[in-house]
Amino acid sequence: MGLVNPSPHRQRTISSSPYTAIKSTWNRSQEGVTVNPKGEKMYEMERHPRLAFNCNELPTSQDRSPAVIRRMLIIPFEVTIGEGNRDPRLAQTIIEHELTGVFNLIMEGLIRLHQNKKFSNSELIDSALVNYKKSMNSVHAFSEMKGLIPDRLSWYGLDDFYIKEYVDFCSKEQFKPVSSFEFKKLFEAEGFEKARSNKAGNNGRSGWCVRIPFSREES
Repeated sequence: MGLVNPSPHRQRTISSSPYTAIKSTWNRSQEGVTVNPKGEKMYEMERHPRLAFNCNELPTSQDRSPAVIRRMLIIPFEVTIGEGNRDPRLAQTIIEHELTGVFNLIMEGLIRLHQNKKFSNSELIDSALVNYKKSMNSVHAFSEMKGLIPDRLSWYGLDDFYIKEYVDFCSKEQFKPVSSFEFKKLFEAEGFEKARSNKAGNNGRSGWCVRIPFSREES
């Protein structure tokens, strides 16, 4: 499959507005994309390429929904080539001496991909995706790193929990905290529930049913 009039684009940070446009295009792409070449008849393109990016820093996004992570495959490159071992003619060297072997490796991987209908499992790739999810979603990082456990017998007031636990965690771990409104949505997405307390002094206040290992409950 070839690309029609490809237009490469480089961008370090994905802000909310362009990213929304990308998501919108992706959603529509499931129904086909209209192609209008200059001087030719319009037609519908139903087979779409996947996007691949090579970057030193992973992009950021305001969209913290699971749909974003589900569509990503991060392949980390952790090898640093020393100054004395760098080959400025590496591409030409591969073409001249190793092209056949590299091509065979590519074809083997392509055949395996078609047979399995997915990329092979890798602990390195899975770990990179987990770490990226934490960097994108400070609420997820808070839940995972603190070892929080849903527990209807343990209760924390909404404001106390947000300020004394979450914001304090972000300050210590150098994460950027989200607003209290956004925190409620993301924390519920992590599987935690809100409930009203029947304990004396709480006056039926709403709070989180969550247990923090080795931490004293807020009353």
